[in-house]
Amino acid sequence: MARTSNLFGYTAKELQEALRELGIKYSNQKQAIFKLEKYDLIRIGFVDLFLAMGNSKAYAKNVGNIAKTIAKEIKTEVYNDIDISIDFNQTIRNVLFLI
Repeated sequence: MARTSNLFGYTAKELQEALRELGIKYSNQKQAIFKLEKYDLIRIGFVDLFLAMGNSKAYAKNVGNIAKTIAKEIKTEVYNDIDISIDFNQTIRNVLFLI
């Protein structure tokens, strides 16, 4: 996270300190961000996606910020999927069975 701290606006250590001050317990960084500011997960996801697509950091950051703003505006549901396991093989079998 340290190399992207300027991209996301905080370091892992700063995130830990903020949650400790608030008395919030968490088990991993994704859960920590979810508890502190769940819409940041959307922003980070968009930034990662647009960086992976070869766009510049500035472009990816702008798209991420816009996505976060829109998600907040329309009150997008953000779920904690940490403990959820999806069995894609079973899902595919169910879809094939229905066809």
